[in-house]
Amino acid sequence: MTSAAFRPVLRFAVATDPHIRAPQDPRLDRVRAVFDCAYAAAQADDAYPALDAVVFTGDLADNGTPEQFELFRMAVTDARRAGTAVLAVVAKNHDGWTFGKRSRATLEAMLGQTADFHRVLRGFHFIGLSTSENEEEYYSDAQRDWLAQQLADAAAADADRPIFVFHHEHVKETVYGSSAFDGWGHDFFIGPLTPYPQVVDFSGHSHYPLNDPRSLWQGAFTAVGAGSLSYAEFTANGERKLHPPGHEEIAQFWLVEVDAAHTLRLRGFDAFSGRQLCVYTLSQLADASQRQYTPAQREAGAAPPVFPAGAAVTVAREGAQCRVTLPAAQPTDDGVVFLYRLAVTDAAGVCVEQQRVIAPYWLGDLPQTVGFLLQTAPPGATVAVTAENAYGQPSASLTANL
Repeated sequence: MTSAAFRPVLRFAVATDPHIRAPQDPRLDRVRAVFDCAYAAAQADDAYPALDAVVFTGDLADNGTPEQFELFRMAVTDARRAGTAVLAVVAKNHDGWTFGKRSRATLEAMLGQTADFHRVLRGFHFIGLSTSENEEEYYSDAQRDWLAQQLADAAAADADRPIFVFHHEHVKETVYGSSAFDGWGHDFFIGPLTPYPQVVDFSGHSHYPLNDPRSLWQGAFTAVGAGSLSYAEFTANGERKLHPPGHEEIAQFWLVEVDAAHTLRLRGFDAFSGRQLCVYTLSQLADASQRQYTPAQREAGAAPPVFPAGAAVTVAREGAQCRVTLPAAQPTDDGVVFLYRLAVTDAAGVCVEQQRVIAPYWLGDLPQTVGFLLQTAPPGATVAVTAENAYGQPSASLTANL
């Protein structure tokens, strides 16, 4: 039941990158699970049990074939209930791989909406942009002009209400995955969005987990990374396109709720388990001086993870190798345990092996232990393991003799 402190007047879900492939694709179940989980969360609210919309921010199909789009449509049709609008955009990326710009027409026929849309739901403006009709470009100058006009119209209708914008690629240098190094950002939207602090901009493309604290960014506007329904990807320590074990087991989406005071609540969910992964409350969106989640604020408010009291490293030799196991660390802030680092030091104090493991924080049910298999384990050596949050802040070390 929703508390008296927060009573929504609008609720919608945002998901991205299902990458549907074939009739038996388990990702179809993830699309349906988004609806099921969002409906369950809505119905738990006695005051406002409605789900007004579900929005998908591109890469609906893995290769952009008509058959894949039709599978996506069927999954949506199976799961959608009366009263819930379905909105989506298509991307130059996977949606356009087979037939290019025809993906726009496919989307329009499939959902009965324009590929670029401006819809008003319960008084709130939803603006979406699909890839350009020109296969040689991501978006056109005409689309930029159209977006600017739609934003102006929405702001003129009510300058205090949040305006929701949807497209595939992140705005460059905003959320995790959008940096020039990550390579998944796009600068097309910066100019039109910057004058409107009340904009909340949702995007996908990078597949970086939504429950990473860096997936929420506030500056001139608010940007939100929508996670993934197909696989997860990461950047860590100057390496990009990292795909750790279990990265394909991801089904994340945002449940977005707004109250009468235009306060926004973002609830990140794992669609597999229905578990809420993170929650943020954003107020005074139209006033850029009142930001609560700028990158500097997030990092300043972060704290290192901790291992459970009494935690110890277990060492088991397996021939010339060693298996190292320890209890999982826990976050001490509203973020995540991002990764673990292991170092093996020989009896002379020389580091002979290092490993890094990205923690599976994108999962709805986290493992209770962390394991490493050491390739170098000389007698008299020492192993030390630390955990880090998303900002590289390390825990105290757990150590053991090998």
